[in-house]
Amino acid sequence: MPTERPDWAFDDEFDGGDETCGRVIVNLYLYIRHQEPGYRILVISRDPGAPVELPAWCRMTSNELTAMQHPYYLITLKPAHSARGKTVEEARGIPWNEEQ
Repeated sequence: MPTERPDWAFDDEFDGGDETCGRVIVNLYLYIRHQEPGYRILVISRDPGAPVELPAWCRMTSNELTAMQHPYYLITLKPAHSARGKTVEEARGIPWNEEQ
């Protein structure tokens, strides 16, 4: 039985289609990697593993899983920080360029 689409406020939508959750996560990362912290994205993933895998990805990346109602996941982006308080780019010595 299909789940009714939740009435959540978000900035953008990413539909993973029928891809496996691993593929959805890789494509989602590429889609959001230059977005600002606080950006809210509605992710749609029909993979049965998504209720476990997307929350785990959020914990590992410090993004906030704001709401979840499979197949809908509302994610609020957080800054990418290393353990020492630097962004991933700073820690790798990559100069930040907003044109990237």
